[in-house]
Amino acid sequence: MSAVLSSRNSEGPSGQASLRNSPAPISPRTGHKRQRDGQSVPIAHGHGGFQTPIPLSGDNRTRKTRFASDASLVLVGIRGSGKRSLGFIAAAALGRRFITEDHYFQGLTGFSRQEYLRIHGSEEFYKQDVEASQRMLDDNKEGCVIDCGLGSLTRGLQEHLKVYCQTNPVIYIQRDMNSVRKLLKLSDRSAQMLENGDPSHRRCSNYEFYNIEDESGIDVDNDDDRASPSYSFKLREAQADFSHFVRVLTAAGDVAGDIVAAFSRNAPIETKLYTHTLVMPLSFYENHRLNFDALQAGGDVADLHIDKWQDGTAKLVTRMVADVRRHLKIPIMVSTPPITNYFPLDVYFAVLRHALRLAVEFLVINLALERGWISGLAAQRGSTRFIGYIRCPQGPEIASRENEVIEKCDKAVSLGISLVKITCPATAHDDSSYLQRLIHTLQARYSGKLRFIAYNTGIHGRTSQVFNPILTPVTHENFRGLGLNHDLLPWITAREALQALFASFVLEPLHFFVFGANVSSSLSPVMHNKAYSVIGLPHHYSAVSVESWEDIETRARALDFGGASIAQPWKVKIMDKLSFLSDHARAIGAINTLVPLRGESAETSQLGKQAAFRNRAGPVSSFYGDNSDWISIRVTLNRNLTPRNVIHSKSSALIIGAGGMARAACYALLQMGCRNIFVYNRTTSNAVILADNFIRWCQNEGHIPSARIVVLESTDDIWPEGFAPPTIIISCVTHERLPGEHHVADFTVPEQWLGSETGGAAIEQAYYITTPFIQQIKQLRTSTGRPWVVVDGLEVLHEQAVAQFEMMTGRIPPQQAMWSELQSAVERRGGKV
Repeated sequence: MSAVLSSRNSEGPSGQASLRNSPAPISPRTGHKRQRDGQSVPIAHGHGGFQTPIPLSGDNRTRKTRFASDASLVLVGIRGSGKRSLGFIAAAALGRRFITEDHYFQGLTGFSRQEYLRIHGSEEFYKQDVEASQRMLDDNKEGCVIDCGLGSLTRGLQEHLKVYCQTNPVIYIQRDMNSVRKLLKLSDRSAQMLENGDPSHRRCSNYEFYNIEDESGIDVDNDDDRASPSYSFKLREAQADFSHFVRVLTAAGDVAGDIVAAFSRNAPIETKLYTHTLVMPLSFYENHRLNFDALQAGGDVADLHIDKWQDGTAKLVTRMVADVRRHLKIPIMVSTPPITNYFPLDVYFAVLRHALRLAVEFLVINLALERGWISGLAAQRGSTRFIGYIRCPQGPEIASRENEVIEKCDKAVSLGISLVKITCPATAHDDSSYLQRLIHTLQARYSGKLRFIAYNTGIHGRTSQVFNPILTPVTHENFRGLGLNHDLLPWITAREALQALFASFVLEPLHFFVFGANVSSSLSPVMHNKAYSVIGLPHHYSAVSVESWEDIETRARALDFGGASIAQPWKVKIMDKLSFLSDHARAIGAINTLVPLRGESAETSQLGKQAAFRNRAGPVSSFYGDNSDWISIRVTLNRNLTPRNVIHSKSSALIIGAGGMARAACYALLQMGCRNIFVYNRTTSNAVILADNFIRWCQNEGHIPSARIVVLESTDDIWPEGFAPPTIIISCVTHERLPGEHHVADFTVPEQWLGSETGGAAIEQAYYITTPFIQQIKQLRTSTGRPWVVVDGLEVLHEQAVAQFEMMTGRIPPQQAMWSELQSAVERRGGKV
């Protein structure tokens, strides 16, 4: 065995570097000095023309939290709400200690709660229970996740929690009572008593989370035994939901949100052109069963319009937020009707305060409110960004009210609000000219301080809505014809808005490709073309086999070239032909995504500005290369790693192969915080090259001196002493068939490398066939009961295409439609045998 070490001077067992605690996962913003993107963006006006880019400032650039970054999280809620499972998930996601009330009580008193109650009686037990819970909270205010059990229903502890909310996040966990009743096998009377006490948790908490049912379980035994390792498989979706939620509360960064590059969907929303907010009235959610699959790609942001508020509405809103996060996975905005007798001021503030409890991404605030009222809300906002709202009078009257608008914009600037929404009712098509003149005045006055969402409302405002550059409210085809009051909904859909932009030549049809030595069987075209069709992009995607860079360049220099997926052997070969590379592609040493840069060459360094030129034709001046392979691996790993196998300082991973996908896998693991990576390849020298490349990167640019990348020379080797068995195995062996030979992906992992008692995640990159590796891991799971999750290569391919679609078009893809089309294509071609 040949070990490639991270440090030549510090040696541990077997001549390998001694293990140290891993630092937090790296941010892609660190390391290589990059061309800074997203610092300036074009502003559209009129019919799609561009003004001078303006830099952005204010609260857009800073993730905020109300509490110290290490403040302990506390979970409260009734029995059966899922606090213990979610607490375990949160502790794993944040790398913190997990403390339960039961365990703390026993450690303090020497008795379990049941034993103490039996010996000392109910009065002494409840007194001791409250005291133990208060002490548990006070002694563990930093670096923990705390599960408050039944004690949270007592008045004494609730009063203590109210004070605790001033320094720590206290999260009220809710769940459907029918599920709780079934789980705990409760009688009607017991269930009613439990449900009656539940709302009291809202008064002693400052955040809340609805634990919607998770249907992600797979075919393992003992699903109903929560003590079984297999039970964690049932929480895959809940794990993703709650991990994201607690990362937002602690400003720890989200695994998806960290992936920020010039052409990434995670760039700030205001740096993108022609984005839409899908308006979803609460009354619609309450009265109609939503098909969330159909709503995918219906907007860039979900605008939850809280059009009613009464007893029980708070829980309904909490569940609506959870459903949208689970199914649509886009940022959430909360808006309200105007303040009227029907929707009075106290109701308005109740909605806003509740939205802040849910940690939504955007909250629309009426700038007509007193400054002190807005400041009071701002003190509670955490990571939520405010959008200031100004409602203008009918078009001709705007000029006489300009000073009032300026006064409100000044208020927004002074309060750190950098997005302002201005609407004006239109009674005729030419009313839009009045609003346009006002916006030109405001842009000149507030350049660098405010970004404007501005449009006319009503049926005569549709043209204005189409050309508004950011966060235009839209409806969905499925919302029409269902008996709703149409005044609650916008007049256009995102699809209609995009089609209007193409019809008016603001955006233009483009041609996209996959280039490679032999891509005739590529599945990329079916996914991308399906996505174009669903969301209304008149683009086309083709597979073209090429023999040289000249073959690629001939098509990539065309005026209507939109971008390309790059397959082997060109992922490395064409890198020196590109003017710009993402930091990710440079670190990996390979690209799989080619994006054209348009305009004069002097401007192409402004990649944030270039990203706004997507979906527009024109002369190509140079090219930008990125890599979405590593993103697909990272996304699938985070989705499939159970809390018991979350990456920590001693976690190990095994990569099979040493090609482009293996490089992407290694980079993804490093970005996720894995510091012990082992590589096996049939040709050892190629594995050494891969390892040396990333060791240099870790030391020079990644700033990860603790990382170890070890080459395994033979399948006869025992697993290296001093390292934990791998809980992540990624097979990057090609699925293609060599002439006259068997499938290259004919590999199984040596039994001595499969010693993880907690199982793990096994990712197979091959997708046309069920490989021996997949069969091996499934058999291992069956024979040992160890909870290994098998990730099919189609899942990785799908995520890679999703990320590429966003890079090349700047649009949110319809993921479910792409996935269904991918599966159908494989079946049609006789794959998965």
